[in-house]
Amino acid sequence: MSDSLIKAKRKQARVASSQENACYQLTVDLKLVKDFCELDEISVNIYSTDYVFMGKTTKNVHNVKDTKNLKLSIGSEREWSDGSYLAFVSCNDVPCWVALLEDVDKKGKGVWSVLEDLSDFPVYELFIKNTFGSQWWNEYLSLRLPSDYNQYFLIQMRDLHDSYIKANIKPCRAIFVAGESYLLRDFSLHVLADFITGGDMKACNEISLSDLLSGEDSWRMFNGYATYGRVVLVDLFCLGRSERDRNLISLFGSLVASGAYPNTTFIFYSSNEEFERISESCKPFADMNRNFNVFLLPSQVDEESVETEDEDFMDDDFDKLLEEFIGQENSEAETESTDEKVAEAQETLPEEGVCAEQKLMQMIGLGRVKQEIVEAKTMAQFYKEREKLGVGGFRECRNHFLFFGNPGTGKTTVAKLIGKIYHQIGVLSSGHTVVTNRSELVGEYIGQTELNTNKAISNARGGVLFIDEAYNLISGDSESRDYGKEVVNALLTVLSEPNPDMIVILAGYEDKLKRLLDFNQGLTDRFPLQIHFDDYSVDELMEIAHCKLAEEDYVVTDAADKRLRLIVENAVRNKNAYFGNGRWIHNLIDHKVLPKMAARVMATPHEDAGKELFCTIEESDIEEAERLIDKEQIAKSKHVRKIGFAC
Repeated sequence: MSDSLIKAKRKQARVASSQENACYQLTVDLKLVKDFCELDEISVNIYSTDYVFMGKTTKNVHNVKDTKNLKLSIGSEREWSDGSYLAFVSCNDVPCWVALLEDVDKKGKGVWSVLEDLSDFPVYELFIKNTFGSQWWNEYLSLRLPSDYNQYFLIQMRDLHDSYIKANIKPCRAIFVAGESYLLRDFSLHVLADFITGGDMKACNEISLSDLLSGEDSWRMFNGYATYGRVVLVDLFCLGRSERDRNLISLFGSLVASGAYPNTTFIFYSSNEEFERISESCKPFADMNRNFNVFLLPSQVDEESVETEDEDFMDDDFDKLLEEFIGQENSEAETESTDEKVAEAQETLPEEGVCAEQKLMQMIGLGRVKQEIVEAKTMAQFYKEREKLGVGGFRECRNHFLFFGNPGTGKTTVAKLIGKIYHQIGVLSSGHTVVTNRSELVGEYIGQTELNTNKAISNARGGVLFIDEAYNLISGDSESRDYGKEVVNALLTVLSEPNPDMIVILAGYEDKLKRLLDFNQGLTDRFPLQIHFDDYSVDELMEIAHCKLAEEDYVVTDAADKRLRLIVENAVRNKNAYFGNGRWIHNLIDHKVLPKMAARVMATPHEDAGKELFCTIEESDIEEAERLIDKEQIAKSKHVRKIGFAC
């Protein structure tokens, strides 16, 4: 939709805002080429041209009659300066367009810019889809590298993305990182390895090449790392210069380059000098340098020095790479070269289902669930293609699920993603999800239950009907006049349709759901797909906590983190059938840890305190939360009536 337009204008002065510190306002006008009848919301994210976040806004347009002309206001805690910005526009939470906003000033009326398809700009597409909220991007920002480095870095990461995400490209086996010693390990481990493993740092191991050359035991360790891990970090510092060491380095390079470990990526890091010396003296390393990704890190500088020392931080090698990848603005030849590089990596815009599948894969834990859903989706696609070819005759296409699992294991979230995934492959016409339960379906008088159930089924047509705690629909007494049986009977009608344009998902405890299936023998055959949701482990619950806190800009001290882990370990060790898993860890953070932190912070003189005070969770906050948990458990135990005789 290249004819859609956007423009922006700064407001004259600082204004009050409901968003904390978002007192600098930008007015954004959108002119779309047509109305979007199914558009629920539209959002705009604004970044500087060196990818520094400025602000965002989301507008609900579900009931807006004219979606062709929209006006939005974006608040920022940073002052808008004269110049250009990048605008990313999303529809229903799916990034669609990008535009360069030019001449954003206070006096003019703004200049209209064309909204370009995001898929035509692979670097921008990678940035807006893969960096927002990701741990590796947050870690990259924490290194405080010069903002001028960001474009080069994202081009390199785009190449990595193509290698690891695109199934038709063979994964590369080696990455080289050279630069300042204090940056290398953090960049290699927390940025690159996190990106490659999707945050599964258990699949990453580290080894020093100087230690590796020291003896047989180290080689055994390396072989285990390379065989069973997805990423191996190799420290190239402090290598010897003897003939023996050079030969062993060449042998090691040949081993990696030969493809002996096809499922493992090696990240080598060293100083610039060490990197050059090894490349010159070791042909296998030199060959890999030419064929695989090389990151040359600049010197670390703070944000203030970036503006005044743009030229000083880069060494000669980095200058050359910047010229190669970014090009000079006044050189037509180099601009054409950059355009060619972008054109080579163009992809079609991923549809909603692809994004949903990526979100599913990014969920913490649920390994078995992810595998089984991908297998079910693949089979649905397979039968869809056979149907198009007209082979195999007529086949009933039922894709109804049973979700067995305890509370808080992600069943509702996964159900919503399934709707989008199956919509993308053409099984569902809409892909939305209707979440309901007994209280919303079963009525108080004759006829009301049938009315409620038929309404829920009608609303779910084209998408997913998700019934949580579905076993509550029946009482277990076959003679009971419970109206919940009417829901089951109404569902059987839909479940019997050969191609219903709907997926029904029943969720709940496994033993109780099986009793529901036993109630009506016809139900079992109607649900060909049965998935078990395992409880979260201690490590997975801690990862959920870390992600939640990081998203809200909280920092946990090491002592507090260890204390928090003890609480989680104790809860998992003593959990019962009603343990809330992910819901439990969210409640622990929201209703126990953060209130105790807030009480401590507000009781501390904080008039001149910085952000650190309001962002750092201390061990004492966790201890207070733990005391609150103990009090609640004692209170519960007092309400339990003892069995026996009083003395």
